[in-house]
Amino acid sequence: MGKRYVFLMTVIPFSTNCFADTALDILMPGAVVQNACVFQNTGVYADSFTMVPVYEDTVFTCERGYYLPKESETCALCLGDAWCPGGEYVYSVDMDSGINVCPPGTYAPIGMWESAQCGRRFFVGDAFLYLRVGKTTAPALHFDFDGDGTADMFANMTTADVPMNMDTERKLKIRIGDVVYSVYDDTVTIPKTSGE
Repeated sequence: MGKRYVFLMTVIPFSTNCFADTALDILMPGAVVQNACVFQNTGVYADSFTMVPVYEDTVFTCERGYYLPKESETCALCLGDAWCPGGEYVYSVDMDSGINVCPPGTYAPIGMWESAQCGRRFFVGDAFLYLRVGKTTAPALHFDFDGDGTADMFANMTTADVPMNMDTERKLKIRIGDVVYSVYDDTVTIPKTSGE
């Protein structure tokens, strides 16, 4: 699995059947394809020729937030406390491809796609939201954990009425002037308003 057979090595007398079929990617060692030894497939009219094994890795494309688990040909949702940028990966029996573990002491929800989404958890009652390293909304809720006057992590804010996290109905609201904002993390999708 994970490789396609393109040619199988053997010396083949022209008068016998051989493997030079157009459906090379489905051949297995020892397969015989009837009436395949024709000039269009082999490039020779007579005598014998050598077929050299050439293998092509099977490449799988995973979207951001997904990775390719070992021994799998299907992309899977990125695990919690990790991030998966997406991309092209080759089948492997030994290791997962396209998944990065968050640094110790940081957390990320499932399905994340960038390292900045590895952060701390901010609890509000029995629910929490994931903070992120990079600021993605303006305004945003800033957290200065080391007390140096510079924000270390952020929570997203929107004027839409949304929960803090996709796994809770709890909402965290902040008023700035006359505007009320919902604080939320990257698990929440903000609905588009008309005109966007």
